[in-house]
Amino acid sequence: MSRRSPLAALRSDRVALAVAAVAVAAVLARLAGLGARVAHQDEARVGYWTLRYFASGRLEYRPIVHGPFIPVVDRHLFAVFGPSDFVARLPMAVLGGLLPAAALLFRTRLRDSETVALALLFAANPVMLYYSRFMRQDVPLAVFAVFALGFAVRAVDATGRRRRRYVYAAGLAFGLAATTKENVLLYPVAWLGALALVVDQRLLDAAEPFGAARGTVPDPPRPAVALPPAVRRAAPLAFLGASPPVAAVVGLDGLALGALVTAGAVAYYGAVRGGTVWHLLGGLPLLGVGALALVRSSFDPGLTTFAAGLAWLLAGLLLVDERVVDYGRRSAGSAVATDGGRADEDGDTATTKASPEAGSDTPEEATAAAAGERGDGEGVAGRLLPLPPLGVAFALAMGVIVLFYAPRGGGYPAVGADLEGWGLWSALAAGSPEGVGVVLRAATYDVWTDFLELWAGGAQDHAYIPFFLEFLKTLRAGALTLTLAAVGGTAFDRYGEGREFVAFCAYWGFASVLGYPLVTDIAAPWTTIHALVALAVPAAVALAAVYRVGRAEFTAPDVTAPDVNPDWVVVAAAGVILVGACVQVGGAAVTDVYENPQSRDSDLVQYAQSSSTDMKPVLEDVRRVARENDGVDVLYYGDEFDAPNESAHDQAPAGPGWFERLPLAYYTEMYAQRSGERVVVDSTTSREDVRDSEAPVVVAFDDAEETTVPYSASEVAPLVENHSRYEGQRFLYDGGVRSSIVYFVDTRGLERPASVYVSGGPRLRPALAIDRAAGERTRVPLTDPGPRN
Repeated sequence: MSRRSPLAALRSDRVALAVAAVAVAAVLARLAGLGARVAHQDEARVGYWTLRYFASGRLEYRPIVHGPFIPVVDRHLFAVFGPSDFVARLPMAVLGGLLPAAALLFRTRLRDSETVALALLFAANPVMLYYSRFMRQDVPLAVFAVFALGFAVRAVDATGRRRRRYVYAAGLAFGLAATTKENVLLYPVAWLGALALVVDQRLLDAAEPFGAARGTVPDPPRPAVALPPAVRRAAPLAFLGASPPVAAVVGLDGLALGALVTAGAVAYYGAVRGGTVWHLLGGLPLLGVGALALVRSSFDPGLTTFAAGLAWLLAGLLLVDERVVDYGRRSAGSAVATDGGRADEDGDTATTKASPEAGSDTPEEATAAAAGERGDGEGVAGRLLPLPPLGVAFALAMGVIVLFYAPRGGGYPAVGADLEGWGLWSALAAGSPEGVGVVLRAATYDVWTDFLELWAGGAQDHAYIPFFLEFLKTLRAGALTLTLAAVGGTAFDRYGEGREFVAFCAYWGFASVLGYPLVTDIAAPWTTIHALVALAVPAAVALAAVYRVGRAEFTAPDVTAPDVNPDWVVVAAAGVILVGACVQVGGAAVTDVYENPQSRDSDLVQYAQSSSTDMKPVLEDVRRVARENDGVDVLYYGDEFDAPNESAHDQAPAGPGWFERLPLAYYTEMYAQRSGERVVVDSTTSREDVRDSEAPVVVAFDDAEETTVPYSASEVAPLVENHSRYEGQRFLYDGGVRSSIVYFVDTRGLERPASVYVSGGPRLRPALAIDRAAGERTRVPLTDPGPRN
């Protein structure tokens, strides 16, 4: 049977075209001026070790850098385009710009207008826009998680062969999410909590709750994977018999052992009966026991417990697979109800689950699938062993995790050690079982224990209220429209159509608003992203409802009722709400994202961002003088900068004296990688070393609050009187840590220095050029000698 090409289907689908246009605009908005802002401290920290991986080929997971997604992806981009702020931030910008496309995955649960509104909120929200232009893992994590959820929703709503594809795609997307940041663990926790509330509401609303629960898990006409009766009976018995000794070996307590035995008994009964509901009930306890074993794997014997936990998770998924595979094998002639959606009088439709445009098979293919046949005539029984979708998705997710988390180049040896360790490619090339085992352990068990240590190590031991208030400040500054619309959309849908998906996202979003201030270790605006991607769904419902009401009133007159006039009050109110929303979102985006991305007055800017907006010209001069210099290029002065071993910074975590150098340390490493040779960096606490040094760049902390402090710039200023002076901020302002810093840069050897600096603040004055013939310094006026914002 012929089928339209995807491109032809796109041309005839106005909603898909609108979302595609929004995604293109979102990508372009994120690419504009992407490299203009000087790096934030966190950007500089991750960027530095990404550059070291680029130079050395060595990589190993370190929680201080978060997941390996940015280092692995950026390394390849650096190899093609060269290192720069623009290239380093490019993956986040592209992923953030593609997030609106995920709205199409929810078309089976949303109206057309709601789908477009959701894409617009994903694209234009100032918080997501700002941090899509930021080299941090939060945006990739949120994007991959939303796509994983979208594919899962489509897997539930699809029929026939498409269901498997969506399950596989969900596994890949969640595997990618796991490579970004440790709080990926919070997403399934939030999803399970939201799902439990939705199921509870369904049972509460049902006249016969247990009948409703049984009806959601129908028995298939026949098992998806037909096994001989003897195997179906013997396998669960073997599993049940092996459970107690295995549980004893891995150290599970009595409760877990009881759950495991119960799961085995249920699985045995379900396998004998062959009913899907029993496979589901047998698989869920196995999943719980597997999760418990993974949590306990941080204790001895940890590796054994971890392996057993993965095995139980896989066993549970294989049992639940029966439910997933066969749930869609229903007659295509039966009515497939939408999730609360219906066709509106104005023609704005909620796509049905069986709609071909929504990604399902055609009715003919669905009928063939219901009969247990493939669209090409090959029956399911004709395949030797159909692959279980959840099992394949689990394998795909684990494959992505191993691929990213596996150490490269042997990993990080101890400082000063010459021993080579196993890396992913070296182990595979050598065909060494020992090497593959070391790599697999490092990419799975070692990573998992680091995750557990990070979340259970007390890093989140802080007062809740201040963090919660900071969270609300960010919502007010960068997501006021979205947050208010989410509250309204939740109420509007709950007391109207009561769609489960909208309720699910509302539960997930509002729980994240309350929960993230509790679990995060610092009060940072980027944490709100993980709540906003959920709240965007009920917000889209509210904004789309306002649009539909206004449009319905505006188009009310027709030839059959010429005396009916629009209710201009309603039209005006809808227009004011929508225009006001656009003005608030657009104003915050323009002001905080583009005009003042380093402003200390913006609640979107995190404290560790430098407020010195004219630092880029300074860094350009540092790059140029270091390139022309022989010997030490950058000399740090002071005890907070001092590092007895500069090579200790080559791997995470760095040695003493390094963090205070950010973001300059990141830029000097970047310049070294561009030129192909190392920028020589040294540090000292001796004024004599500064006097005797010929370093073209000297860096020191400034005096604090007009008071001279030890190792300050005032001590070495007379020793570098031929250097131009620039005073800037490492952070937004002087706070709990020293922020004011002075760069002394010798620009005398530059024909056209990018800038020359004056004491008293980060302001630029008319540049000074060198009259090489006369050997004197002469003033060269610029067209605009005033200060820069």
